[in-house]
Amino acid sequence: MGNRNRIYFALMLLIPVCFLELSLQAYYRISNGNFLFQRVNLSINSPDIHRVYRTKPNLTLRQRTNEFDVTYYTNSQGLRTDSQRKEIKIDKPADTYRILFLGPSFAFGWANNYEDTYVSIISEAIAAVGKSIEVMNLGTPGQPISYQFCWLQEEGYKYRPDMIVQTVYGDPTKTATRCDIPADHPTVHNGYLYNSTDSLKVRVLSVVKNSAIVFYGWYIYQFMLSGDDKNIGLGTELYGPDSEVSPSEDYGSKVAKYRENIVFVWQVVQREIPIVFLHVPFSYVVRPGDLSRWTVQNPKDPLQLLKAAREMEILLNREGILFVNPTDELISKDKETRTYYFLDLHFTPAGNKVLAGKAIPIIQKVINLDRDEERD
Repeated sequence: MGNRNRIYFALMLLIPVCFLELSLQAYYRISNGNFLFQRVNLSINSPDIHRVYRTKPNLTLRQRTNEFDVTYYTNSQGLRTDSQRKEIKIDKPADTYRILFLGPSFAFGWANNYEDTYVSIISEAIAAVGKSIEVMNLGTPGQPISYQFCWLQEEGYKYRPDMIVQTVYGDPTKTATRCDIPADHPTVHNGYLYNSTDSLKVRVLSVVKNSAIVFYGWYIYQFMLSGDDKNIGLGTELYGPDSEVSPSEDYGSKVAKYRENIVFVWQVVQREIPIVFLHVPFSYVVRPGDLSRWTVQNPKDPLQLLKAAREMEILLNREGILFVNPTDELISKDKETRTYYFLDLHFTPAGNKVLAGKAIPIIQKVINLDRDEERD
């Protein structure tokens, strides 16, 4: 075959592919109000001297995808808020009980309007006798708590929180124990985060996934593979009696990490305040049928993560460390309606309600005890 024929056949192949790509891109834009490349990659970050980056101050950003339509607001401090953008004053009023939430995108409330986030639901449901509840949400998409500990060490302690609530995402046996920012930390450019450690494969995939042909082809494949029809393909039939745990006595190293976390925080804020840990499992632990979408991230065994969460709940609470594990409740609710989005892999409003419902009585009890001690 001559070069002219090769060029001809290449053009005959390229023209319909381009037409299909442009048609599907237009379909996504018309259907969802945003372009496909804006589905997850948003310019929302700004540099921060203490924790590398934070969410942009005074942000108003609407994110529309084929799964949700939400608007993010931040105040001048870059903290996630409702549309009122309440500022948090360093000088805490005497009649205020201040709770500081730390964590990644789940604490921020990604893919949800503020009123549907577990931070907001919890804050609306709790009370402190004689004081108003004030929430300071430092949740930042993609940010490790170890970065946020650096902010707490240099700046955050000045806000004198009365309680700290930390989101522990993914592996429940691991938690931050100190301020720690590695030399190869992400950088911010035009509001976007760039990781120097990303492999070539990850970088290529981040570009390719913006193709409408790839997106819709992948979506159909995943939909068929995971059987997204209530509990069909849920995979929790694997969680039988053998998934129950009886913690062994050799758990020192696991619990020690949480103790180190608490000691670090107490030293930084210069007093002993209540600390509550909220566990958010990977979506595939709740719905193993979704596991195929995590292959690029080298997922762990969902059954082992389920057991680990139950084990840590028993061990930590036995030691007086408050660890809220909503995994079983998420699994139960997910049989009725998805608690995580199908594509986005963050909580739906239903998932936020489950975690909040599990955490509210625990946090309220802590507040009551804290106030009783204060009056004594």
